[in-house]
Amino acid sequence: MLFVLTAGVMTSQVCDNLAMVAFLAGRLHGDDTALDRAEWLAAASQAALPGASATHGREILPRILIYRGRVGEVLQTPEYLSSLKADPYGKLELGLALWQSGDEQSAFEVWRETPNLDIYFLLKGMAHESAGELSLALTYYSIGFDLNGQADARKGQPLYRYGELLRKAGDRLRAIAVGHKARESGYTIWADRLLGLAYLEQRDYIAAEQYFREAQRLDPSVDRADFWVGLSLAKQGRNAEAIDFYKRGLATRGEDGLAHYELARAYLATGQKVWAREHLIASLQYAGVSWDSAYMEDARKLLDSLTR
Repeated sequence: MLFVLTAGVMTSQVCDNLAMVAFLAGRLHGDDTALDRAEWLAAASQAALPGASATHGREILPRILIYRGRVGEVLQTPEYLSSLKADPYGKLELGLALWQSGDEQSAFEVWRETPNLDIYFLLKGMAHESAGELSLALTYYSIGFDLNGQADARKGQPLYRYGELLRKAGDRLRAIAVGHKARESGYTIWADRLLGLAYLEQRDYIAAEQYFREAQRLDPSVDRADFWVGLSLAKQGRNAEAIDFYKRGLATRGEDGLAHYELARAYLATGQKVWAREHLIASLQYAGVSWDSAYMEDARKLLDSLTR
């Protein structure tokens, strides 16, 4: 390398290529020496030959500095900022640098200049969720959702998964907003299920019924569709209608202990104690294989009250 430099043939492009190789090697192996070399080569790119284009080093060096946590140097250097804004990947990294510095508003302003970056963040969130890294997943999901890009089929599944994480964490209002976005992106069946569950937990039983019925219409086999419609009806006091849906679901899922339990409650509400007792017994019989057995204590109490 020294010979090449001495000979005066180390062009800006050669420096760039070597800097990129060293940078990638440093990131891959966590090698600070390689990162030092990458930074030196990128800086050398700007002065490799008299009159050489200074844009080369400025394309790579700010990315190296951002990776190494030296965000302030990048944000204080106009040449680095203009270079990063010149291409989509640079805008992504500049936004991340601004985010890391605490300037979230400016980060979003930069990211919104590039179409489809919301998809990148949503897919990144899904990858982290699949890896069990839920905190990172929620961060990426949140950025992708808040960028609020156009509806796109690629966004449907990650939006649905983000909504489910939010719902399970108790943030139902945001889960509902995310569910509607997933719906707009064409992921309708599972988005409807998400919305039904979130509205059910919000005690908006009419809205819950609406979305459970829509999910059932699109795919009658989707995750206990009959049960969820029945439950939303029962919560409205429409127990006679709920009974029909519970029975329909049990015709194909006879070992669903929770469905037997809710059916028993609907029978009790309509004064049909004999049928209620039969399904309470079944609910306890299938508790060990039911997808949710939290009802067992209440089922035993109800059964005891009917057998006294």
